[in-house]
Amino acid sequence: MLLPICLFHMGGAAALLSTSPAKARFRLKHVVRTLTGAQDSAYLCAFQEEDENGNVGINLSKELMAIASNAPKANITAIAPLVLPTSEQLKFALCFIARKALSGRVKP
Repeated sequence: MLLPICLFHMGGAAALLSTSPAKARFRLKHVVRTLTGAQDSAYLCAFQEEDENGNVGINLSKELMAIASNAPKANITAIAPLVLPTSEQLKFALCFIARKALSGRVKP
């Protein structure tokens, strides 16, 4: 089940390590974890099974790309309020309201 783990566990993080906290170049301020496997379609989009010849393989469904694109979208939605400045959050809110009021005629 390595393929589903690689697709849906977006735990990538970069860090510069230092022996001194004063000399560290980056500090981790926010950690966000979103779960996307609660849907049956997400669970069955990459599944290990045996074929008619007895060979074990991975079955990929047609919905794989649509489901895999939901994970980064959910992560960005969760982390954006924590890292964006107030001015950008306000722009997002105004754009969101305009898109809802004008039935999607306003580009994001």
